Amino acid sequence: MRRRNILVVDDERYICELLEITFRKEGYRVEVAHNVESAKRKLESQIFDIIISDVRMPGEGGVDLLLVETSQDTRNIKAALLAIQNLSKEIGAQVPVIISVTIEAMGSMLAGQTIEAMWASLRHAKPLAFGMNCATGPEFMTDHIRTLSQLTGEFVSCYPNAGLPNPMSETGFDETPDVTAGLLEEFARAGLLNIAGGCCGTTPAHIAALASMAAGRKQRVKLSLGQSAPHRAPRSRSRTDPSQAPHGGRTSSR
Repeated sequence: MRRRNILVVDDERYICELLEITFRKEGYRVEVAHNVESAKRKLESQIFDIIISDVRMPGEGGVDLLLVETSQDTRNIKAALLAIQNLSKEIGAQVPVIISVTIEAMGSMLAGQTIEAMWASLRHAKPLAFGMNCATGPEFMTDHIRTLSQLTGEFVSCYPNAGLPNPMSETGFDETPDVTAGLLEEFARAGLLNIAGGCCGTTPAHIAALASMAAGRKQRVKLSLGQSAPHRAPRSRSRTDPSQAPHGGRTSSR
């Protein structure tokens, strides 16, 4: 199988080196260019699947939030956080960060970390929120979201796919807006969430249904240091053993 080629273009060498190390660990071929002329020469001689340029622009462009999402390995998250930390020092401003991971149906990230291990590895970063997105859809996220809610003193986010992939569906996923909103309502009713949304397969109608569901509802109370969260576990609707469920994240467009 041909390895995918990535071209990283940025005049900051530390950013290029960080991205080069990160992507090569994932099996990509990486070329680096520190200026436009160098990038043009590389583009004339090679075909690249992905081009990453002007990595600093999000912070300089005045964004309110940076989202490290659909993460499958805490090492990649740490690399991203280091780049964000260096960027924050460079521009003289601290941009809030949300860390959102994808948990496979077997109960861990692709690299093997559970939700507890992820939090323990990254708690020092103190992001605005820890959360989950993509993956299996909301019904198989119950235990992980409950555990995360009990552990972290930060906000908790959840924006799942609209269920598992179905290529015969119009959106590629089966859950209607009411179904997705109903499943996340169980999380909200149990006091597990601060931020809710939708990932692959969700449409403006899904987001409208989620907004309607969340309106006026009391959000999760952030934990203080050493505090354990009381909770009422949301009722699971799953009739399938989660360990046997197919994974959706790698077949989606995210």
